[in-house]
Amino acid sequence: MMLERKEYDRVNLATLPVNTLVKKSIFIRGHQYTVDLKVLENINYEIMAGLDFDDLLEMTAMLHEYDAGLTETALCHLAECLVAEFHDILQQFPHNPLFPPNDYLSLKNMNTALKPAVDICMLRAWDVYNSQHPSSVLTEQLVSMIVECAEEWMYQEFRPHLKDVKEFCITIQTMWEMMQRNYLSYNLFFQQFNVNYVEVTLRTTDEKLELFGRSYLSERLMQLDSRQTGQLEIFTKCTMRFYDTLHSLVRLGRKNNDTTPYFSVERLLIYDFETWFLDVTVFWTYSWRDVSLKMVTRTISLDSDGDVSKYEHRPLPAGLYSFLCIQKGLSDDYSMLAFELPRNMLMGSISLVQILSENIYAYTKKLHNDAMSNNSDMNSRIIRAVNGVEQALLFVSERWRRFVDFDRMATVLPIEEVAVVERFCTKVLDSTRKKCELIMDKLLRIYCRSLGDNIIRIARTVTTQNYEHSKKLTVYVRDPTERMYRIMDSVDRLACNVCSDLLSRCSQIALRIIHEMLETEILRYLRDSRNPEYYSEIYITLKEIINVLGVSLESSKATSLLYLHSFMTNELVLSYYAQIIEEMNVKQKGSVPHINIQIGYVLASGDNALIIVNVLGLDNVLELNTLYDRVEPFVKLELLPDEYGEPAKISGPMEAAWISKNYGDELYLQCTYTGIRVLDRRLAHASKKDEVRRHQSRRDEMTPPIQRRV
Repeated sequence: MMLERKEYDRVNLATLPVNTLVKKSIFIRGHQYTVDLKVLENINYEIMAGLDFDDLLEMTAMLHEYDAGLTETALCHLAECLVAEFHDILQQFPHNPLFPPNDYLSLKNMNTALKPAVDICMLRAWDVYNSQHPSSVLTEQLVSMIVECAEEWMYQEFRPHLKDVKEFCITIQTMWEMMQRNYLSYNLFFQQFNVNYVEVTLRTTDEKLELFGRSYLSERLMQLDSRQTGQLEIFTKCTMRFYDTLHSLVRLGRKNNDTTPYFSVERLLIYDFETWFLDVTVFWTYSWRDVSLKMVTRTISLDSDGDVSKYEHRPLPAGLYSFLCIQKGLSDDYSMLAFELPRNMLMGSISLVQILSENIYAYTKKLHNDAMSNNSDMNSRIIRAVNGVEQALLFVSERWRRFVDFDRMATVLPIEEVAVVERFCTKVLDSTRKKCELIMDKLLRIYCRSLGDNIIRIARTVTTQNYEHSKKLTVYVRDPTERMYRIMDSVDRLACNVCSDLLSRCSQIALRIIHEMLETEILRYLRDSRNPEYYSEIYITLKEIINVLGVSLESSKATSLLYLHSFMTNELVLSYYAQIIEEMNVKQKGSVPHINIQIGYVLASGDNALIIVNVLGLDNVLELNTLYDRVEPFVKLELLPDEYGEPAKISGPMEAAWISKNYGDELYLQCTYTGIRVLDRRLAHASKKDEVRRHQSRRDEMTPPIQRRV
């Protein structure tokens, strides 16, 4: 049976008889081949002709070549049809808002229209003949549409003569808000066509945005009058908004997520946008300072506190929360900028700390004026005022590193510059604390005056002697120990009352003031010309009071005076010299030279006296060779009055002659007997007998013997 030749050499299997051999002629590469076809009802593998691998491979290749020629021609024709279809579909959306991205409804309509044609592009046959794939044409058309929309938008919006500074910044911010709200859906839609929507839009607007941004900032700087507060505030708001928008666009371009790597965009001009603002950022700090100071002056006054807020049961001003919000708002604005250039980091961090410190000082002066504006309930107003100042100081001093992002700055700036910033900020905060504490000190002195009665009562109790108590309060005061306990109990109650109202640093200042007032009252009530035991008891009591108040002993002025009156004069002199020897021994690590001598004197003619020095022993004294050693030894004699010791006097001429006979002239020194003199070093090698004239001026007469030295 022979089949007729038909177009495409196709055979309809339904027309073939079962179990009947049919011959079919086919043409491959210009040759005619006859093929036997037979449709079997049941497959009988035994009667099937066996083919070796080479024959099977050749037959498969021939069939594939035959089919491929027809498929490639058909796909080329289909691709042309699809390209025309894509063009017709996209023509239905000529004004589609592809930039800025508006909403996803337009994308939904476009996706519905493209779906039938795109389904054809998903056939596996396109993978074999990729050169004819129509999707690349669709990608180019979509990219062209996005670019045209972006350029048209920039042409309409980036016209400086039609926009003032505020409108332009709003336009840029609106564009970013639309991008932020819709870029995910747009990216997802265009990703199926191998289009990176974010990259296409950013690259299209990059060059023009950079050019116009620089010219815009330069023009606004030329028009700015920084002395006009209102103009400066508008300039700061608009330029900071422009900066934040550019920063957000840069973050969007640099974003790179493992699940969506197509978000990452390579180098763009706007990545260097911070250099556009090098001359602008300093004016931001001027505006921050002016605006924040105005806001500080409008915080709630102490007169309008209402329900008093508290911190650790200590009362605080109600306006403190508003003030801290102002400080936090400044730090948030600075953190939002996230400077990366070292110059901006240095300027921004230093300026921020300076502004925060100025705000604290302004708030301190405001609280001081509020506290002093009315005499009613002044103690409560002072307590709230000083607590508010201390809390404001702590808020900044504990957080300034986080406010200026110090850790990140340390990774960018050199170590030397980081150290300079840290020293400057610390110095500014310390200076601010000192100025604020002066105002706190003034307020707390007024507060402590209300405690004057208790302070006077304690001072009179301290300075009253035991026998005076026994006359009036015999039952109440039995011994000095009980009296000391009562005094310490009164001081402790006074300190606890102060600490319960004030914060830690405020209470320290208040206790220091109380200590000064208490010492003043003690000195005022102190008895004169009493025995050392009286002053010693007061000295011990005052030291215990200092311990209870937590005040430094070095700040006390009365303790040194009481210490001097607690001992006899000879004990103080001996203690003074013992202290000198102790200090010398410590400095020289126990190797201080010691010379034990015995001294006597005989009155000579006129105002002179013969001083006899008898050396009893030497310890660690260097032996000098005056011929070779270039050393200038000297001897210092300190002659004290008789009441400090009993000197060895030589009264008779026979005793003086005996000393002269046994010791010779080298044991004699001519010196004044009331002063303190030092032998001339140049003459010490030649002779140990020198004459020192007596020159006792009026100044020596007025100065105690211990202090008269040459």
